[in-house]
Amino acid sequence: MDIKVNHKMIKEMCGTVSFKRGDAFYRANKVTFSQYSPDFCEAIVNGTEDFQVTIEKDPTGDIQTKCSCPTLANFSKVLPTHCGRFISHL
Repeated sequence: MDIKVNHKMIKEMCGTVSFKRGDAFYRANKVTFSQYSPDFCEAIVNGTEDFQVTIEKDPTGDIQTKCSCPTLANFSKVLPTHCGRFISHL
């Protein structure tokens, strides 16, 4: 089971503004991947405060996301792979 997302999918899920913010973190080398497997990814994002982002694909094919950033106040979401909104730092 592989998590397969690309820039277009992420932009569609989180919107252009959030995508650009997350992309800026990544391009500024502020994202450090701490764990990666075919069905799980975890990263630390170095912002004003460091926060953790996880993406996990469950056995039903849903993508589960979690972010501990202060803006989202420990936001957690379970989304089918075809769903609409995603967290901003993915």
